[in-house]
Amino acid sequence: MSTTTHALPHPHPIPPHLTRHNAVGKPRRPAGDPVALAEALGRLIEDGSLRRCLGESGRARVAAMCDPQRQIEALAQTIASLVNRRCSAVDVR
Repeated sequence: MSTTTHALPHPHPIPPHLTRHNAVGKPRRPAGDPVALAEALGRLIEDGSLRRCLGESGRARVAAMCDPQRQIEALAQTIASLVNRRCSAVDVR
């Protein structure tokens, strides 16, 4: 089974927090719309500054989301939250 994001088939669902509007604020192209896909690709082919902007934006976003220290902190917060929830659920009389 495949899902579609940006009108391109993909074998796995892409989490919503990883998709967003493009760098100029326009929403993603609708899935299954070959005309919209052709227009978007044509714009990218013709507009070098848009390609650079999207590439730099994507690289910066991935670097921020995948920063090891940020991931460690998020994991530590999640673990602490689960431990606190578990401890508060235990009746210690």
